[in-house]
Amino acid sequence: RVSYREIHPVYGKVVTRTKNYHAHDEADDAKAVAILGASNEWLGRWVKPLRQSLASSDPHTVLLDFSISGNRLLKDTGNRILLENLFGDRASKRFKDEILASSGIKTVIFCVGANDVLHPHTFACYPWEEEPSFKELTAVYEELICLAHSEGIKVIGTTITPLKSADGYTEKKRILRKEVNAWMKAYAGYDHIFDLSSVIQSPEDPDQMNPIFNSGDYLHFNASGGQAIADAFPREYLRS
Repeated sequence: RVSYREIHPVYGKVVTRTKNYHAHDEADDAKAVAILGASNEWLGRWVKPLRQSLASSDPHTVLLDFSISGNRLLKDTGNRILLENLFGDRASKRFKDEILASSGIKTVIFCVGANDVLHPHTFACYPWEEEPSFKELTAVYEELICLAHSEGIKVIGTTITPLKSADGYTEKKRILRKEVNAWMKAYAGYDHIFDLSSVIQSPEDPDQMNPIFNSGDYLHFNASGGQAIADAFPREYLRS
């Protein structure tokens, strides 16, 4: 049995859920994989098809989604005047409170960072000057990776998706995203890196989402984009 905590999608409270394995499953074969993400994960457009694929190809692996729409790595919900705590506590805190507090998790997939880059100077963020630096973002990634490894949890990083043409996008944000993604792909602390960005970026403009995957706001990909990501996700990352 795997026990984990997540935010209830309707009531907004942290609830405890369990996953039971069949009696013939060997304990060493059972693997719980946690996804710490934001809206693109919460919407399920790549998480659900990946989960369905694993159900038939690797039934010993269970995918647990700890994602909250609008969630940021470094900061809690920005504009609490309008949004209260709609976007949740910062993911760095949730990792400690929810994932490390759960039992049976063998791997975590980090899918947070896009909102840290994009939210400043938009309605979702107040004060508007809450702009993260490259050093602030990478320092927290490193901290969480070290914490995970200290608990015997493997870490899969994912690159930040293209943000060009999304509300609030600026040249400064373009540069920050590129720097963070380059650091992710070069940093040896991750057990694996999934270059999610490369799957859905435009062939003509890698800073922008491929139009065929755009849901309309150039921030959230559509079902076709989600399926492309699920198909591209290396299954061996979950087995090793």
